[in-house]
Amino acid sequence: MKLNDLIAEFHEIEDLIIDGGGEVTPELEVMLNVNSEALNDKLDKYENLKRYLKGQIEYLKSQECHYKKRRNTLANTIKWLSENQTYALKQTENQKLKTDEYNYSVRKSEKVIIDEKNISSEWDKKLIYRDMAEVIVKYDKAEIKKHFKDEAELPNWLKFEEKWSVTAR
Repeated sequence: MKLNDLIAEFHEIEDLIIDGGGEVTPELEVMLNVNSEALNDKLDKYENLKRYLKGQIEYLKSQECHYKKRRNTLANTIKWLSENQTYALKQTENQKLKTDEYNYSVRKSEKVIIDEKNISSEWDKKLIYRDMAEVIVKYDKAEIKKHFKDEAELPNWLKFEEKWSVTAR
């Protein structure tokens, strides 16, 4: 039986109790016991499924970690191989080399490194003005909640939403 069907049965039993003037007859008590046992069983099955799925999530996280390490190892190997190719061509002073399979050429590139700790706010403003940087705002929801939780009037951009959940131990 579905969880919604069990809840509907509880509502039917409630209606029968109300129609009977609040009296719980032996028949209603049997219905309550059967429905309660079915509800308990259904909730236990839901909890078992939740715990199984949490285990699956943990397993998948461990696999993600495993594959991330493997991917990084392969990427580092590719980087090492490329550096060795570049070193070999530079040492032999070959800017270009043609083999039966590939054409190789050595090229120079530049990388920009910005020490964000040492850049001034004045430079930040200049770079933002010139569209060379952007401001990213990240809200600290925990701090906002602490600050506004007991306020009588909240700003129009803020609301609190209640959420109910079940804990099973």
